[in-house]
Amino acid sequence: VTEAYELALRRFDVPLSPFYELSLIKSGATGADFSLFQDALLILDPRGKYVFRLLLATKTPKIIGGGESFLTGTQLVGSEEEVYVLNSEGVQKIVLPEGNLTSAVPKDNDWGTISDMQAYSGNLYLLDREAHIIWKYVRTETGFAPRQNYLLADTKPDLSGATSLAIDGTVWIAKGSKVFKFVGGEEAVWETKGLDEMWGDSLDLYTDEYTANLYILDRDKKRVLVFDKTGLYLAQYRWQEDVPVSHIVVSEVLKKILLLSSGTIYGIDLK
Repeated sequence: VTEAYELALRRFDVPLSPFYELSLIKSGATGADFSLFQDALLILDPRGKYVFRLLLATKTPKIIGGGESFLTGTQLVGSEEEVYVLNSEGVQKIVLPEGNLTSAVPKDNDWGTISDMQAYSGNLYLLDREAHIIWKYVRTETGFAPRQNYLLADTKPDLSGATSLAIDGTVWIAKGSKVFKFVGGEEAVWETKGLDEMWGDSLDLYTDEYTANLYILDRDKKRVLVFDKTGLYLAQYRWQEDVPVSHIVVSEVLKKILLLSSGTIYGIDLK
């Protein structure tokens, strides 16, 4: 009866199984951030000052940038051809396949605290929780145009404490226990339906233009929640292991949730 009840709620208890150990790429490697583009997982190792690429289908790794001249980064986004790293100099681009670094967006004195960075349609978006702004940099043939505020002038959300940014055309932000939705620079209503227990205060979001659903990593309650983009609850995956998980990405094609915890990437199979 209990099993049938859990299945009806689409509530799955799962083990946190290691999917990949970063030490297999380089001894002592750790991950501070990762980014998924189709089958390519990009991983930022600030301690060793490297960026790795891992092809998920084959688990084939490669070091694509880094070394002593590589400044310690905090965020990264990219694709198979373009990788951007946020560090103390601003946003730097790793030129592939050579792995050389060039400046993409110099550090701006008007930036406050940039807590997340994402790319969409070639443009870069920086979540500035101190300035309460989402900086947008539009890509041009020669680089990026000067910064603009993605939010409209009369849209002034309180982004203090905001930690996570996801973009699929719509812009999603997590701040504490709140999830904000913005469309065309304006805040839009997003309400969940069907969730039996509200999430905690430490969230990470994942979706993109290739992903049908919105995934919420609920660190406090050790689970991943799945919603469609209207807010309808679809499923949740819960674990018991006491593992500090920092970030989430999801490949719906490979039916895999990936969770980053320092030097280990954990995997959960989508059902």
